[in-house]
Amino acid sequence: MTLRTRWTNWRAKARLRKLKREHSRVAKKAKQKHDEGLLEEWEAEHEWEFEIIDAQIKESLSRDVLDQARELYLPTPNFNDKSKWVPEDDFAHTGTRWWVLTPEAMIELNGAIRKERQARREIIEWWIKVIRRVRHDFDWACWCWHRTCSSVEEIERPIGSNPDLWPCARRINSSPKVSAGCPSITA
Repeated sequence: MTLRTRWTNWRAKARLRKLKREHSRVAKKAKQKHDEGLLEEWEAEHEWEFEIIDAQIKESLSRDVLDQARELYLPTPNFNDKSKWVPEDDFAHTGTRWWVLTPEAMIELNGAIRKERQARREIIEWWIKVIRRVRHDFDWACWCWHRTCSSVEEIERPIGSNPDLWPCARRINSSPKVSAGCPSITA
């Protein structure tokens, strides 16, 4: 969920909490006065606000799922496909057109998003494994090269640079010096 969606939903839910507090205040007042008409009048005035807040939350969630699908270049439902969109009649009394996906369409789109992200993550993980293997092989080659030399000084002279900057310098400098070749060859 994007930050924009979280912020929009947080503001809408804050307004909803405020309306609920006001509703409970009016309900207590109506109970004290024994006047049920007061509560019914308040509910008649503010019922549309509850529905608009609900529609705003649903639309921001739908927009977020659609944006994620577009970022991944996944196909999104066409506006003419009535089975993927909530009918206009459900929100017609709010006076605004809301583009809200049905729960089934959101589940389907979220599943496609999850699969695409997993496939991309697997590619990145494969490359990380390859890079680690190349690094490991390079370090092993440096270690074997060091073992075949008579001392660390013979390795450092031809390069003429600081040996601490070498990728395998820590292993070379910390490994024991061998005067003769690699142990596997001499043994």
